Amino acid sequence: MRIINSWTMNYKSLKNVQLSLGDDSYITLIGLNDTGKSTVLRSLELFFREGMSLPQNSETSKINAVSNSPLEKDEFDKLFVELGLPPPEYSNSSVYILVQFEIEKELTTDEIDDLKPSDHLQLVLENKKAGDNIYVLKALEKDSAYYILCNDVFEDEQPLQLWSQSQKAIKEKQSIVGIEDSSIKNKNSKGTLKNIERVLAIYSKMDPEVCWSRYDFKKDRSFFPLFEYLDWNVSIEQLQNLVTTAISTTIDQSLKDVQALVNKSQDKVNKKANDALSEIYEKYSEHLPASITGLSANINMPLAKNTTELFVSKDSSDKHIHIADQGDGIKRQIGLGLIRAIAEESIGEGNKDTQYIWVLDEPETHLYPQAQRELADDLRQLSINKFQIVASTHSTTFIDRAHLRNVYKAELIDNYTQLLTTKDTEDALSTLGVKNSDFLFYDKFLAVEGATEYHLLDHFHYIVYNKPLIDVGARKITLGGESNRVHYKKILEDITGDYRKPDDSIVYLLDKDTGGSGTNIHLVGTITDFEDSIANDIWIKLLKNECGVGITNDSLDDMRSKIEVSKKDTKLHKQLAAYVASSKTRTNYLNSKGEALANDLKKIITNTSQIPQAFKDAFEALH
Repeated sequence: MRIINSWTMNYKSLKNVQLSLGDDSYITLIGLNDTGKSTVLRSLELFFREGMSLPQNSETSKINAVSNSPLEKDEFDKLFVELGLPPPEYSNSSVYILVQFEIEKELTTDEIDDLKPSDHLQLVLENKKAGDNIYVLKALEKDSAYYILCNDVFEDEQPLQLWSQSQKAIKEKQSIVGIEDSSIKNKNSKGTLKNIERVLAIYSKMDPEVCWSRYDFKKDRSFFPLFEYLDWNVSIEQLQNLVTTAISTTIDQSLKDVQALVNKSQDKVNKKANDALSEIYEKYSEHLPASITGLSANINMPLAKNTTELFVSKDSSDKHIHIADQGDGIKRQIGLGLIRAIAEESIGEGNKDTQYIWVLDEPETHLYPQAQRELADDLRQLSINKFQIVASTHSTTFIDRAHLRNVYKAELIDNYTQLLTTKDTEDALSTLGVKNSDFLFYDKFLAVEGATEYHLLDHFHYIVYNKPLIDVGARKITLGGESNRVHYKKILEDITGDYRKPDDSIVYLLDKDTGGSGTNIHLVGTITDFEDSIANDIWIKLLKNECGVGITNDSLDDMRSKIEVSKKDTKLHKQLAAYVASSKTRTNYLNSKGEALANDLKKIITNTSQIPQAFKDAFEALH
């Protein structure tokens, strides 16, 4: 499951704050100090840490985590009603965190038998498919409690909660409703009917209502993303959790194999346990209520996947050294190395289901610029491979400028935090207090001659590297066509020359007929320009799809043979435009060079093999 939205109510400055993750897995929070960024991250920790509750006032402490002016009940209820959910009970001395999860895939019968979700969760997931949502609410005061939105039957205004009843009670209700065992589907066709199969059959004959019911979140913890909070005051526990994550893929199958062996022995253990309980009952039944006729228990023996200790080996020591004996700098470097390993190992794995949610509070802390860029790249890689990432930052490095919709700015309005979307790059940089002079120059510039190539650069780069040019610190620049190329090239080199060598910072992609040469110049075109480097099959599809005109390989080859470097009218695009204009089947003219033609080509060029080699060479030079 993955998080779609979270709503935090009455927690410090978060009187009513929504954090949307949507379809994206990399969210950045920006803003001035004390605007609530860290509180938003801590609210996610409050939700996912089962044992966490609010600090309480005492004789020696006046800590109060509840908002000074909490929501009124009608404001609280309104939020749920607008979401189409029934409002739960409300106390203005409690903090509430509501999380909307999206189901990424339906569990098969074998997966249910293997993973063993609680009967309560199975009831919630019944009849839901991939893309559907479930809602979990955590209420925190002196103690904390989870609630899940589900369907339940009410009798005498009390919820039946049949999933939590004994088998005897379930069978009694089954008899009252009039359901025979033979009419209940045994989902795995093995053994006797399970309690949840009886419960689902009973509820199908009754009139359940949507309601909030108390939920044992810890019991089903493995069905939700694993949470980790990283603030770079790296703790031993954080390092151990990173190690566990890094080795999970390798050890998961071994753990499953061991668990299978344990499960086979579990029946024997349960038999011995229940024999012992029977003896206890026989000896001490007189001390029990008269209505109790026996005792039984189920002994569960799950294996825990935890790293309990971490050691390092060093060239200055002939024995393993416990990580607790290392300094913060070493711990931080090990943590960064583990994150990089996790990012690289996650590439190419078949399972894309979300397994982790990591929140990072100012990850740039103590990192020099290059290390910041490397960590930002790793986090973006993780965010497309099973991880949801939420980071607060004061650094432009961690802002995905290609996806500003995922950059939220925290602002205090009437003393309470609001998360607002950023309108554009200027808005984001203004929020961070960054001036143009702070980031005027990119790492590299990619300068192209033609308008069509300019509008295709990001598309081609994304096909090859699965990321836009801006993610590698590159800025694309057009030299304004043949008539302006030399002039604009000189201006660009004059500007950058005061700061770095142009040959080291500028990569050129020029038409072949320019005759340009140099280690940083790449020529595109088989004969003259970009358009004649496009393969015949692409032009055939484009003319048919966009212009309604058919053309053959032979006709295209004939046009290519007529191209002369010294004659502009013989260029391939000119010949194709004339060919389309003269066709009787024409539905549209061929678009002129530039953005429109680039958009037509984007529809057809979708894999690396279709991209002219000069582009791939220029990209490699940038990298």
